[in-house]
Amino acid sequence: LSSGINAEYGALKYSGRRLKFVFPLSSGTAVLNYTTRQYTVSMSVYQLASFLPFQERDTNSRQEVLEAAGLEGSELNKCLTTLVDSNMLNLDKDSGVYSLNQQYSNRKAKFKLQTSTVKEHNEKEVTHTYQSVDEDRRIYIQAAIVRSMKSRKQLNHNELIQQVISLSKARFSPSISMIKKCIEVLIDKQYIERSTTDKDTYQYLA
Repeated sequence: LSSGINAEYGALKYSGRRLKFVFPLSSGTAVLNYTTRQYTVSMSVYQLASFLPFQERDTNSRQEVLEAAGLEGSELNKCLTTLVDSNMLNLDKDSGVYSLNQQYSNRKAKFKLQTSTVKEHNEKEVTHTYQSVDEDRRIYIQAAIVRSMKSRKQLNHNELIQQVISLSKARFSPSISMIKKCIEVLIDKQYIERSTTDKDTYQYLA
């Protein structure tokens, strides 16, 4: 799904850009029509994927849900546990078969299905995503610095900062602190060096 949308959206909109889907932050809505009262339940896309197989039939084994949802085993276990704990599904422990709770009831017609376990997992996923984005940006900034220095051979600090901001603005707005850190990394890697006569000027090392 991600690759398909990336390809279609990217081709129509922005060349060279990449969409990153953060599924733990995504949610969907399930409308329960099999109960006496209709319920609208907001849940994570992982929980929704685990619940959707029961739209086709009332009972499913864990393996059947696993194959239909396409989730990792540990993630599926969390989702099924949540659905059982919330009484939306029943579990026959002898056979390991899950079934819709046809007698389900709730005081609220609309509610959100959530657990602390899912929340903790989501926070870890979000942290990992932010770290990945920061790493991608650092690599891009370093490439922009090298490209600018290779072209100009020598730039003072403020000129280099402005060059990097100009090259990056179509993708993101880099912070000054991140640019400075990338400059120091490239000095350590010996791509550039400070001028011996002016510490505020950088020179490109071929």
